[in-house]
Amino acid sequence: MYLFLSSLVIFFFIKVRKKFLIYSLLHRSKVIYKDEKGARTFYSKKYHVSARPDKIVLYKGHVYVLEFKSRAGAVYHADIVQALVGLLAYYDNVNGIAYAVSYNSKYKFKIKKIKNETYLLKLTEKAINRAKKVKMSRKVSRPFFKGDCSACIYSENCKR
Repeated sequence: MYLFLSSLVIFFFIKVRKKFLIYSLLHRSKVIYKDEKGARTFYSKKYHVSARPDKIVLYKGHVYVLEFKSRAGAVYHADIVQALVGLLAYYDNVNGIAYAVSYNSKYKFKIKKIKNETYLLKLTEKAINRAKKVKMSRKVSRPFFKGDCSACIYSENCKR
């Protein structure tokens, strides 16, 4: 009985802690950038990538790029890649460790810790190359991950 109760307490602690992280990022952090009407688009000349993340915050000395998804379902890999590309476009302004977070209205989220630019590029390279092909109206293969096509702004014009 004690083992059951202790595991139940640990389970709820983990659930509450995760929701508290998102709450803290949204309400207890310093806002660096917020995507509003007329907000700037970040562009990386080095990687030729542009992005407008929903929010960029500074929390406990680290930069967090946040992408909000209004659906209540799962957070797909494509959603976190979108946040990672936003971080790549903003990365010239980052010193040290940064995080990319994609979350939804039910506080389900995915988070990636980025220690250096090489690792960030490795995580986003396939998606960036694919988006460039689609933008140039080239044929691309099937989606990399579930949810990629629904998240892509070029999905209607894609020749997949």
